Amino acid sequence: MDIDKLKLLVSFCVKFTNGLVKRLEDGKLTLLEGITMAPIMAQVPELFNARKEILEELKGLNPAEIDELIAQVGDELELESEKANAIVKAAIKWLDATCDLIEAV
Repeated sequence: MDIDKLKLLVSFCVKFTNGLVKRLEDGKLTLLEGITMAPIMAQVPELFNARKEILEELKGLNPAEIDELIAQVGDELELESEKANAIVKAAIKWLDATCDLIEAV
C-alpha cells in the first residue's frame, strides 16, 4: 500500500510543531511570526482534502510501513530510533482512537 498522504501528514505535523515551538520560545506569537508559518499552513487544504485517503492508509498500515514512518519521524526530528518508535506507535494509537470516534459520530 502507498502511504504518501500519511507521510505528508507526519511531515506537516513535525514542521508545524517545530515551527510553533521555535516561535513560542519567548512565550508569545507575534503577527510577523504567525505570518512566517504561512508556508507550513499552506499544506492544510491538501491534507484536509486527503483526509479519507489518510484514514484508509492509517487503517491499512503494515509493520513495514510503520517502520517507514518511524524512520521518517526519526530523521525529521533527529531522534534515536527507540524514541521515534515510541512516538509513532503512540501517534498511531491516538489516530486510531480518533478515527473510531469520528466513525461513531
